[in-house]
Amino acid sequence: AFESRLVCYRPSSKNCAVKGTVLAGVRSLAISIDDSVKPTAKVSGPLTETGWQRGNRQLTFNNQDTGAGLRFAETRIDGALRASSEMNCAKAMVSGQWRGKKMQPCPTSATGSHVINTRVLSDGTHKVKHCATDFADSSTCTGDRTIRVDNNPPSAPNGLQVTGGDGWHRTNGFNLTWADPGQGAGSPVVSSSFRLSGPGDYAGGPWRRAGSGRITGIKVPGPGEYRVKVWLADEAGNSDENHAAEATLRLDNVPPTGYFNEPAENDPALIEALVADQYSGV
Repeated sequence: AFESRLVCYRPSSKNCAVKGTVLAGVRSLAISIDDSVKPTAKVSGPLTETGWQRGNRQLTFNNQDTGAGLRFAETRIDGALRASSEMNCAKAMVSGQWRGKKMQPCPTSATGSHVINTRVLSDGTHKVKHCATDFADSSTCTGDRTIRVDNNPPSAPNGLQVTGGDGWHRTNGFNLTWADPGQGAGSPVVSSSFRLSGPGDYAGGPWRRAGSGRITGIKVPGPGEYRVKVWLADEAGNSDENHAAEATLRLDNVPPTGYFNEPAENDPALIEALVADQYSGV
């Protein structure tokens, strides 16, 4: 509270004028309020979940204050400010400083969300915390939360090969093996996908298989030579068909054909047989 008085100073022989306008002015009045209670900060949302993160991820905040009210909500990753929200406060710039225009200039509760683009972060682990700051410039931050980020698809399989070699096979059921590429600080490889292309402009897939390092029981639609393309997916969900390795699958489950020619009259002891095979050859 403050009080302004208009006092008449006069000698005993005179009276103070009571006509006209008589004013008392107050300028540059600053009232300082002791706000010793810090705000509270709570967070939830996809960015706080366990597991690998990629792309845009949302963090939801619910901050509270009992004093001057909340002014800022800030989300930091590895100490760097990544998102900030300023509350709608009743304030004015006075002598180069923000001053409250009423006793409680800011709201006492603030809810909202920050969308964090994890693509600007390196693959691996990071520390996330959210801070609430009130108009008295007191802050409270949540504890550091560890998140794992991976926005890069695995490289192509190393050493892709067909079990039993890439020659002709009599049985329609092919197995592939390879070595998974190193993921560094990223998430591990958890699955693979493959496509087939072959005779008559055949195109099949993609098909996905869980696990890594091998695919078993691939069946082709018929005899002939096919190309198989294999690419990988990691635990964060990253996958890119452009990062693929290829191998050749050859199936010949059709026996060759053959028949005898009639013996030549001039050489009846000569036996001739015409044989043919459409796929692997005789």
